[in-house]
Amino acid sequence: MKTALSVAALAVLTACGPLAAVLGPRGGAPQQVEVSLDALTAPTLQVTVPSLGQSGEMRLIGVNDDVQTWAVDDLVSLSLRQGVLVSTRGFGHDLMGADAQPTLDALQGFAPDVYRRKSRYLTGDNHSVWVTAGCSMADVGMVDGLRQFEETCEARNDRFTNQFGLDRSGRIARARQWVSPQLGYVETDLRTQ
Repeated sequence: MKTALSVAALAVLTACGPLAAVLGPRGGAPQQVEVSLDALTAPTLQVTVPSLGQSGEMRLIGVNDDVQTWAVDDLVSLSLRQGVLVSTRGFGHDLMGADAQPTLDALQGFAPDVYRRKSRYLTGDNHSVWVTAGCSMADVGMVDGLRQFEETCEARNDRFTNQFGLDRSGRIARARQWVSPQLGYVETDLRTQ
């Protein structure tokens, strides 16, 4: 049984896909890795970063109220509040924080036609910069069994469109969300949970 779990743990760690190669071990001798049974049964999130040409699975590493944090090798992570991206770490040009409530309200039909979303980034000299975007939400119908919404936002010189696919329970099951001008979008798929 212990050998089977060790083989399964190795399979999970090596099956992280190309995303693990972005921040995984950089050559050198193979390392022995201890994996807990919890790590083997933790929920996973399929993540794609088109600008990096990378995709793979992240595992759930923490929950704080309604914010879930997902990570690969504890070096790359993203946090979602009820499916709306609120931060990234380890990708470069990360989103340090974002207010998800206006988007959540708009998805439930409780937002004005145009609403504001705030996001925080770090400058090259380690100062915080808040960016406020004016956004609007549109219901574009059913796509692959999910109710599809598009959030169009404009901030400073950037214009971007976030996409949210809601399942029958109203949960964000699939999304494509803007991180930063340099990184572009991150795509998440929770349907495998």
